[in-house]
Amino acid sequence: MKIIYPGTFDPFSLGHTNITARACAMYECVIIAVSENIYKKPMFTLEQRVEMAKLAVADIRNTEVIGFKGLLVDLMQEKGVHCVLRGIRGMVDFEYELQMAQANRSMLKGYEPIFLMPGENYMALSSAFIRDLLRHGGNVSPFLPKPVNEYIKQFYDRI
Repeated sequence: MKIIYPGTFDPFSLGHTNITARACAMYECVIIAVSENIYKKPMFTLEQRVEMAKLAVADIRNTEVIGFKGLLVDLMQEKGVHCVLRGIRGMVDFEYELQMAQANRSMLKGYEPIFLMPGENYMALSSAFIRDLLRHGGNVSPFLPKPVNEYIKQFYDRI
């Protein structure tokens, strides 16, 4: 069975890697679907976020990374997948994900959300925190997979 792990992944963190690796032990394929999501005003382009996700999961078996625009339920129908993986760090995440699941269930029959908590080392980690550190010149290396950290260093060296 396949599952889709959608998100903005701006950038792909160790928390995302933790969720992905654990889901790969339960599913034959985890499709990491990097959303364009212009409403969140991402720091990195869709192409950069897809590349970072690919770098982050290169050593994790049975993963596929794709970028997508539009509705998640449309992508799910295209891929023939009904299960969606979402990371839950606390009640705020749960309430948001519950609302999204209810909306998506109304659009796609059989839509099934699967919630995973990140490992305890990643419960407080968010991409927003990492972006804030980046904007202020902080050290993000403890929060990113090494290849993603190296990619971001190269990105900032080019500016």
